[in-house]
Amino acid sequence: IGALIILLVFVMAYDASDFIVGSGASSAIEGPVAGMLMMAPIAVGFALLKVPPFRGADIATFAVLAMVAFPAGQILASALLPKASYHAPALRRLDTLLIAAPAWAGLVGLYLVNAT
Repeated sequence: IGALIILLVFVMAYDASDFIVGSGASSAIEGPVAGMLMMAPIAVGFALLKVPPFRGADIATFAVLAMVAFPAGQILASALLPKASYHAPALRRLDTLLIAAPAWAGLVGLYLVNAT
């Protein structure tokens, strides 16, 4: 359950930063970059606290996975719509998890199998 909570904390930090910075930005990349930068100190905090199931700095690998997968999920969500600007609030709330959640689940499973 710890891995799920960590993923959700990453999603909340990324989405909040992406929205706050990206809504007023002149460039489309500023919001996702702000989200990624917000995840870094959170990952360091999790590593220092050694939150299970991860052992210390192993969380960094999963944080990088999330940093790559969250913006990719947003791009995939836009590609699924008839137009990228189409109004789809439910999809926009879940877009960061489209790629990240399955990848996270699979890699956490492999991590736990190899950890024993």
